[in-house]
Amino acid sequence: MSQAETLQPAAQRWLRYWRNSLADAESGQGALTQKALDQTEYLERTVYRDGYLPSNHPVLKRLFEGEKEATQLVRIALRPAVYKGLQEHGVEKLALYPAIITPLICGLWVARDGRLIPAEPPVIPRDLLAPQADDRFTLNDVAEQDRFLSKAEPRVWSESEAQALLEATTFEAHSEYWKPYYALSQKLFEALCPTDRLKEVYISADEARIAKVDEQLGAAEKIIGLYDWLSENKPALPLLESYALSRNETYQPCVAPLPGMPPAGPCH
Repeated sequence: MSQAETLQPAAQRWLRYWRNSLADAESGQGALTQKALDQTEYLERTVYRDGYLPSNHPVLKRLFEGEKEATQLVRIALRPAVYKGLQEHGVEKLALYPAIITPLICGLWVARDGRLIPAEPPVIPRDLLAPQADDRFTLNDVAEQDRFLSKAEPRVWSESEAQALLEATTFEAHSEYWKPYYALSQKLFEALCPTDRLKEVYISADEARIAKVDEQLGAAEKIIGLYDWLSENKPALPLLESYALSRNETYQPCVAPLPGMPPAGPCH
């Protein structure tokens, strides 16, 4: 394939930038305000350890409110740990640190019977990882998380796979696929979240938080997959390559003015 028929380096760099920006956005926000925290549901931390919500749990009922009877799974984001800022002389250090941080987010499916099924690898949210545009509070480096997850290769299930898993396994066998995910998320937290740094400015709230995820957010997975395919196969994309040019010198000539119309200014 000739150079003209392959994606040019400048366009490849833009694709990588857009892909990573979208992936960062998908990882969720780790730094929260009290108002943002109040928009999530309080959850006992034992739910995260056990991997299921009791069938009579009020949160489970609310997660399926408004869903069709045929819907067996909904997408949720579980924040297993919540840390609130310590006060200094009776005043929170809001100018220096986020008021609340949730240093781990687990993208999951929840079934009507309460079982939690991994949908995405556990992650430390991107806004709590360096590098950042400003000198804000961070726990570790994004490259370290990438290396950790690349080695771990956690098992996750798409919606159709999770549906098949529900039909093929019993509730009693649930721990077989939850325990490895739980253990991995614990290792990620221990490896990349320095407890000494957390304890300097935060105190554990001893709670978890859960929230239903907008279905539209799941579309990002397909877009990220497309970016990866384009980067790997490098097909020629003239429109993208024109957009990626740092300096465009291929302006088209202006269309001749119609009779009776004043001439147009220069085209750019």
